[in-house]
Amino acid sequence: MKKYLSTTALVTALCESRRQCSLLRNKLCARVAFFRSHRSSQEQHAVAQDFSLLLAAWGIADDADIPGVIRVLCLRVPLFIAPVVLCALAAIWQRTMLSVIALCLISLPCLLGILTTLWRISLLRNRRFLPFGRWLLQGVGIVSPRP
Repeated sequence: MKKYLSTTALVTALCESRRQCSLLRNKLCARVAFFRSHRSSQEQHAVAQDFSLLLAAWGIADDADIPGVIRVLCLRVPLFIAPVVLCALAAIWQRTMLSVIALCLISLPCLLGILTTLWRISLLRNRRFLPFGRWLLQGVGIVSPRP
């Protein structure tokens, strides 16, 4: 027989969850604010013009290190694919709504990780900066590549 929570216990759990969500939101807002204040628009424009500044911002000391960095970035892609595949297999096997929700919650950050990794690989291979949004639009064929 199922044991149900009392109303007080349920309210306490909801308040704790609300508090944890607000803490997470505050931390995320602080990180976004730090990210935005980290580089001014003039510095971002300079990075877009000079590829060596981008390499320095990513911690790559020399052009000779680029092939090794590309190899390591290529190894990250399967690491982002694996959790999605495992959750998809679990969703197929269990056939519950909870497993489908878990698949959705895991696949979105993994997709973002895959896309940003592929963007970085593309930048390093072409040795030219291209903003992430433009790279995405170019990949879908909405925007044509610049010469």
